[in-house]
Amino acid sequence: MTPKKLSKRDLKKVLLPLAQKEKTHHKSKSSNPAMKRFDDHPYFKNIIKYAIIPIWEENRKAKKDNKELVLTDELKYHGFVFEYSGAFYEGLKRLHDIPLFTLRGFSPRWMSNMKIVPQEWTIYNYANYRVVATGIYDTALLMVNDVLEIGKKPAKIKRDFINNSEIANHHLLEPLQQIDALVAKYREERNRYVHRSTRPEIDFVNNLYAYQTLKEAKEKGLYDKEIPSPKTAKEYYETELNKKVTEMQKETEEIFLAALAFLDALNPLYEKKIKSTNL
Repeated sequence: MTPKKLSKRDLKKVLLPLAQKEKTHHKSKSSNPAMKRFDDHPYFKNIIKYAIIPIWEENRKAKKDNKELVLTDELKYHGFVFEYSGAFYEGLKRLHDIPLFTLRGFSPRWMSNMKIVPQEWTIYNYANYRVVATGIYDTALLMVNDVLEIGKKPAKIKRDFINNSEIANHHLLEPLQQIDALVAKYREERNRYVHRSTRPEIDFVNNLYAYQTLKEAKEKGLYDKEIPSPKTAKEYYETELNKKVTEMQKETEEIFLAALAFLDALNPLYEKKIKSTNL
């Protein structure tokens, strides 16, 4: 095993999320039933056992002895594997949470005080969901790069990385293609949100904007035709929002199943690396 050199900057990138995961010593199970499948997956159990706990303990010892943290080659390897595996887990959790945040939002009083209207909250979360979903695939490629020690710089890993011969040779191609197919429809949208500062087009949100514009125009005497009552407009918005959230949750479950298939294929390769060390 010839792990990459762990610079101080790299070390900081590894230890910051490790600090957030200290609770793993005491509680490794998620209270979230949807995420429990990932908590219980052998891959993430291996991450806890071989990356999170030992590196955190080494960091504790170094601080206690007032010494610089020095990691073995094996721990450096597991530290790099954890970096993107931890991000993959957090991305999946965000995918689960975003539809719930979209539906519930903050308290009406807080949103009113902050001048945040419901439709703006919906658009924000809808765009965020697309960005995170697309990132799941990108992060999976980075995980493969580190577990197999392919050695490509993260900035150079693009969609064509899936054509790497080692991916096909290790039965990773099919699960990665599944994830890619599920998030492909979001990729163009994500690029517009991120790079062009455009906003998502959601019909029921646009209709609510139109209703509010007409309502203001009618109050100012600029529009003399009938418009829906506030109650009707609110009921319409809430009904359509529930439909959108249900759709997002269905998409999340599809991505979860593909992610689990990917971990099923990746874990044996990680365990093979583990057995080749002296840990």
